[in-house]
Amino acid sequence: MMKRTAFKSLMIAGSLSAAMMALGACGQLIQPSEPTTFFRLVQNPAMTREIVAPRLMNSDIQIGVGPVQIPGYADRPQIVTAGPGGQLVVDDLHHWAEPLPDNIERILVSDMGGMLNTSRVYPFPTSFHPDQDSLQIAVEIRDIIREENGTVRLVASWNVKRLLDNRLLTRGNASYNSQESADTYGDYASKISQTLRQLSKDILRSVDEKI
Repeated sequence: MMKRTAFKSLMIAGSLSAAMMALGACGQLIQPSEPTTFFRLVQNPAMTREIVAPRLMNSDIQIGVGPVQIPGYADRPQIVTAGPGGQLVVDDLHHWAEPLPDNIERILVSDMGGMLNTSRVYPFPTSFHPDQDSLQIAVEIRDIIREENGTVRLVASWNVKRLLDNRLLTRGNASYNSQESADTYGDYASKISQTLRQLSKDILRSVDEKI
């Protein structure tokens, strides 16, 4: 009887020792997770004041910018870039700090307001009261990607309507490709911001020709 009890005690001790060893091995296998890095687009201030749309600048026209639509592949927290053969690379450790359409809309509003030297440019929909001259600029980003070679591509179209009667004033489209490659995600965000500034110029010029 004593031998059986001693044997059972040895079995329990052996099982506990094996469990402790297994837990220790698991602890060695589980490494601390890498932190997620967040990026945002920022307004790219002009080095010199450029008169982009003189008629708009000298008017009292209120402008609502939005909605801004982006491709489904880019409408996610993770930063997406192009891989070989049409592949998309989704980076789980590098995210946009906010929904990308919201960030793009805010940059367009800031850029256009700065170019017109006015505070009459707002996100749309917004709380301002439109008059007979107020305009809405809806923007569709059709492609926004860092290519496999590192260059940044953005393709956009826009529609400009009078807010009160919903009448189309003008529409346009443009395609942009960076001359230099974006080697980091910070470079990528910076080049998108620069491209959005050029897009703002092109939109305002198209409107200025029609008013």
